[in-house]
Amino acid sequence: MGLVLVAAVYSAAPSITLSFNQPIDIAQLVEGVIEVTDGALGLLWINSPPAVLVDPQTVRMNLVDDKEFVGTGVHLTAPGNTGIVASEGGGAWGGVMDLALPFPP
Repeated sequence: MGLVLVAAVYSAAPSITLSFNQPIDIAQLVEGVIEVTDGALGLLWINSPPAVLVDPQTVRMNLVDDKEFVGTGVHLTAPGNTGIVASEGGGAWGGVMDLALPFPP
């Protein structure tokens, strides 16, 4: 089985915490490609350094506001080129599109 997101939690701190089904490597994490849209605040956030491994399969990333957002709810979008890979075998995370947060609900 490949690298699978098992949990995602957004905090108005602001940060996003992503947990995976196996240990990850974030050495090549790409800044600014992971987005969180927050309809209540009217903002689109992007990931910004530093990113911290909370445990071998969980990363917490700071978020910075990128632009205004008009919409509802809180959603995560991450392309397949985030730089998050499995520690064993290096398989890349495929990302997500418009995933409602928190995940799982």
